[in-house]
Amino acid sequence: MKKLTILINCLLTLSFHQVNGQVIFKNFQEMMDYATETSLSLQNDEIILSQAKKAKLAAVMGIIDPQGDINASFTNNNQLPVSILPAEAVGGTPGEFVELQFGLQYVTESKAYIDFKVFNLGGWENNKLAKINIDLTQTENKISLKNFLENISNLYFNIVTLQEQSKSTQSNLEVAKTLFDISSQKFEHGQISQQDLNDSKINLLTTQDNLEKIRFQLEKEYLSLKILCDIPEATEIVINQEVYEKVEADQLQVEW
Repeated sequence: MKKLTILINCLLTLSFHQVNGQVIFKNFQEMMDYATETSLSLQNDEIILSQAKKAKLAAVMGIIDPQGDINASFTNNNQLPVSILPAEAVGGTPGEFVELQFGLQYVTESKAYIDFKVFNLGGWENNKLAKINIDLTQTENKISLKNFLENISNLYFNIVTLQEQSKSTQSNLEVAKTLFDISSQKFEHGQISQQDLNDSKINLLTTQDNLEKIRFQLEKEYLSLKILCDIPEATEIVINQEVYEKVEADQLQVEW
């Protein structure tokens, strides 16, 4: 029953973050967890580390460098030599002779040996180099993960910032439209000059242009985030980060 409850909770969590082809992130921790699972570069780093560990195991086996050999032979003596003996020697009639064959018809022989090198300097050197290679690979993987998460962080919070700028600029655009409508009515009634109307229109066009630039940049950031995380192009990602949500540094969990 406990396992069933855990499975249901996992399915509910998955459906909450992935709805109708959208992958939704409510905070940076979720973005990190998803990115580290989908990144092909991080997966490749793990493969390289696994290969380095296998090379280390091979180097350990190479220290003793076991060598052996097995030989086996089988002989069928189908024509054993015949000897003539007095019959009385085998309980026969005195004065008579009998034919007897002595020997083994089937002879099996096997030999095996194994040799271990106690002082294999080349093997110890290879083992040392394999250990250094593992340490180097682990260090490079940590640096790669650090750079990866830094790039993810930059793109993620750029998107959050641009989304807030887009909301703010959209609100400013609504205000600019209202002001332009009011200015147009006042100009028709001769209450303002042509210059005042032009200023209002310029403010409206400038705000529209700013909003388009922000949306264009936002699309670029989302695309860059997909490429960095190796997310399929058909998958839509949505970031719903609460801007005023307080995030403590110790809340972010990354396995190094």
